[in-house]
Amino acid sequence: MEFILYFFDRTEKLTGLMQNGAGGSLLSVVHDEAKQTLTVTLAAAAAQAAGQGDYMGFTDLDGQFQLFEIKRIQERHQESGVLCELYGEHVCYELLATVVDDLTLSDTSAQKAAQAILASTRWQCGNCDNLPFSSISFYYESALACLYRLQEQCKARLVFRLTLDGNHITARTVSIVADTPRQTGKRFTWNRDLLQITRQADTTSLVTALYGRGKTIGIKESPSQAARGARRTFADAVWTTPDHPVDKPAGQEWVGDPQALARWGYGSGTKQHLFGVAVFSDLDDPEALLKATYDELQKRCIPSMRYTMKAVDLETLAGLSHEAVRLNDEVTVIDDGFDPPLELTARVTGLKRDYLNPADTELVIGDTAPALGSLLAKMEAEKNRLLEKEGAWDDTTQNAGPDSPVDTSRLEGAIDTLQNKIIASGAYESATVTDSGGILLENNQADSPDYGAIYLGPGLLAIANRKNGMDWEWRTFGTGAGFTASELIAGVLDAGLIKTGRLESVNGSSWIDMQSGAFSFDNGKLSLDGEGNLLVAGYLNAQSGERKVSVNKNPIFGPTITFSVGENDAGYLYADDFNSLVIEAGRLQLSTNALETPSGHTGYTGTVEVGGKTLRFDSGILYEVTG
Repeated sequence: MEFILYFFDRTEKLTGLMQNGAGGSLLSVVHDEAKQTLTVTLAAAAAQAAGQGDYMGFTDLDGQFQLFEIKRIQERHQESGVLCELYGEHVCYELLATVVDDLTLSDTSAQKAAQAILASTRWQCGNCDNLPFSSISFYYESALACLYRLQEQCKARLVFRLTLDGNHITARTVSIVADTPRQTGKRFTWNRDLLQITRQADTTSLVTALYGRGKTIGIKESPSQAARGARRTFADAVWTTPDHPVDKPAGQEWVGDPQALARWGYGSGTKQHLFGVAVFSDLDDPEALLKATYDELQKRCIPSMRYTMKAVDLETLAGLSHEAVRLNDEVTVIDDGFDPPLELTARVTGLKRDYLNPADTELVIGDTAPALGSLLAKMEAEKNRLLEKEGAWDDTTQNAGPDSPVDTSRLEGAIDTLQNKIIASGAYESATVTDSGGILLENNQADSPDYGAIYLGPGLLAIANRKNGMDWEWRTFGTGAGFTASELIAGVLDAGLIKTGRLESVNGSSWIDMQSGAFSFDNGKLSLDGEGNLLVAGYLNAQSGERKVSVNKNPIFGPTITFSVGENDAGYLYADDFNSLVIEAGRLQLSTNALETPSGHTGYTGTVEVGGKTLRFDSGILYEVTG
């Protein structure tokens, strides 16, 4: 398959092309369609065509041009040479940088709502399905956050498209389409196009009963407790079987699932529920709130099931259009290697396609992890809304009093997502709110490069990358007093002040003791002990221009000082086996006994015969050489 990678400068003007082929510079092009990222590996010599902060793009299998801003460039030296890896994020993320300050929409269509959100951006609303909705409000949120909230309310999907005309990007559109999976009849079968499959059942976020909380209705305050929000409950609603799926008596503020309780509840006798909380800030009717809470419970009372597969992309490899698979397609997987044999039909929720290596296609089917764009947008939206809510609560509690009504139009939904289920990244799709009041984000896939956990608690951050039995081994801690870690890995560490006891190389051959000042490099070739004694086990050179003085271990003469100019030795100074000091540049030998200073004298006075020469000394000073 022919593949062309396009490079653009910061003005999005085409600057170069790169094509695959025998002996080409492109080694892999991996498009993660769910996270909307592109990772390109190429020979370092060809990487000059790209620069950090610029763009790269390609035309996908459906003929749509995709453009990515290069966010990270990494070089790697290996046996085959120096390789360069370019990591880019889709240009739709630029919508995080445009703020919709105050916008309320009601009794309109999804298309008109998208047009209003995109009004101050360089993106246009494309062709949208007829998806009506009731009303929605945005207050100081990014355009991308607004689009993802609109997508969720309309139960739709966002489709970002760009148009490449010659050397420039000429159009950017966002379409909102119904979230209906495409059914093509595609079947993945072992020993045909299915190479590997991993099945993962995750009960980390499982609950068997949920408390339901609706619209904010006021503020509660007591002498022993700070002011807090009061929300609508479904305590007054009553459900009885068989007219309803479960029994829910009057006065009870939670609804449970009996079958989930029997399977997952705590205890060996009378089972205890696993409780959680669901918040629906726009619901004010108890019956509607009970129904919404029960529906949410049905999603959370069963294990999360994901199947990760490696498969051959037959569409690309063999040109078989009927074997095409796309993100959100509904496919069938058949694998007789499982016991019992596996046969399931589910939606493709993750897709990483290597355009140069079709046999390395990676798919995820089953429960989906949040898209990177959705995660970033929700985090940004929640941050802004929490700040707004903080000010509104403070103003109300200080001025209105506990019994005054509250205008909640700007407060609703500020932390709904956190209370339902904290959305983690693509790798940390499992997240729970712990009993201690913190948030636990986990990646329990042991073969994943992001395997590990992060705990966010009141005033505490903890990180782990391995388990002891069922419990995480927390190795890094951060508090207001600083960070503590058992190991720190860094490429470049830039700091104004570092306090430590001992710095040591990975192999232990070099170290510095910051307490005593002692050090040793290359297993003692250069060392300083705690008493201030310096040892050089090897050559010691002092050079100025072409002139050099070296101290080294001569195999014949022992320790020798060598004087040289350029490549030519000018002379040597060493001690021989007869306690004589020898200066060789010709040969001059001095007896250490003859130079010995008598007791009571500051220096030798007399003559010394050396090699037919007479050296006259006065108080240790050589003042005449004759003969």
